[in-house]
Amino acid sequence: MPRKRKDLIALIERATAERPPVLDLSKSNLEGLLDRVFQMDWLVELNLSHCHLSHLPDALGNLSGLTCLVLAENQLTELPDAIGNLSGLTRLVLAGNQLTTLPWTIDGLDALQHLDLNRAGPEFGFSVSYMEMEWLRTVPEVIWIDGKPPRFEPPAFPFPVPDNPNVWLQRLASALTLYGEALAVEDRFSFGGGGKRQEADALIRRVFEQEPGLKLELPEFYQDFLDRQFHSTSRPSEKILGKNPLRLPTKADDEWLAGNPSPSPLRLGGEVVNDDRRVTIRRPSGEETEVALLEPSGGVLMNAPYAQDEYYQADSAVRLYQAGPKRFYLRLETYGYSSNTDWLGSDDGGVSWQKQPQMTNSWLGKSCEKWREVDYLAPTHRQQGKAESNA
Repeated sequence: MPRKRKDLIALIERATAERPPVLDLSKSNLEGLLDRVFQMDWLVELNLSHCHLSHLPDALGNLSGLTCLVLAENQLTELPDAIGNLSGLTRLVLAGNQLTTLPWTIDGLDALQHLDLNRAGPEFGFSVSYMEMEWLRTVPEVIWIDGKPPRFEPPAFPFPVPDNPNVWLQRLASALTLYGEALAVEDRFSFGGGGKRQEADALIRRVFEQEPGLKLELPEFYQDFLDRQFHSTSRPSEKILGKNPLRLPTKADDEWLAGNPSPSPLRLGGEVVNDDRRVTIRRPSGEETEVALLEPSGGVLMNAPYAQDEYYQADSAVRLYQAGPKRFYLRLETYGYSSNTDWLGSDDGGVSWQKQPQMTNSWLGKSCEKWREVDYLAPTHRQQGKAESNA
């Protein structure tokens, strides 16, 4: 039976004076009284079930000593982020509410042993993110919204590796679109995004798991993902994806190349000093910029194309390609026991150069055949003798 208002106020005043560890305020109208209750930082157990609550203030975070919190049978549509401050909580009952999702701070409840989400809001499109679902795995006892243990979906089959690394960026962009759709659903219906936010979380997580190199190339984007910034807005990261972060040819570059314009006046320069090869770019103005310094690998180049019947001590070769009006690539090849191929890219006509992401090297090696080879520095070498096969 609901408590009378004067009896409820007397109970709260007595609890303030006597500081009991357990307080049962179930079946009470707590309008205007919650702030007083949430100042009782000595509480260990608190029962607020059947209190017609539709909102909880951030002051809930003051109850840092709680081990049991019962919020069953209310009209809560969300929980405050401050619930993450209740790090000692071992039992949390949310059954019979109108929740659409869990707060991102929920994974701060490291001590939680029992979580009851039965009928916590299934008709309101209740959903949790992929990372929150992963956190739920760590809770020993979880009652899902249908009254049964949660069914953790097996890991999704990985994406096929794309021919063009920019497809990874397209997949991230499609996930951002899902966040936008989730926000639109909430704006119209105040639901939990219809599961679209969870789908977007899973999609981005899969991309970064399958191509870890993206974490190095998109550090701000990845941090936004970890901080759940996309749950409110995706605009900053949309701009990151739109800036061609992998520095690959654009559609405009491909169209320019198809027009077969005049060869570039850029030229390679290089000299060998103390066995190190200094690689430079010479522009029509006469300016020369050093772009690489290659150390010799001490390898042997057998039956080299410039002399099929001889072998040479060789260190490196350099090729300059043009892939667009201002887009150039340098292919740096070192030979021998530490044979390797690296790429440098420039999108400002050869003025500045950056090392290409490792994840793009294979694609660049396959695609360079359709670009214009502007200049070439052959391996530095000295003749050693006749090849054994022709001796």
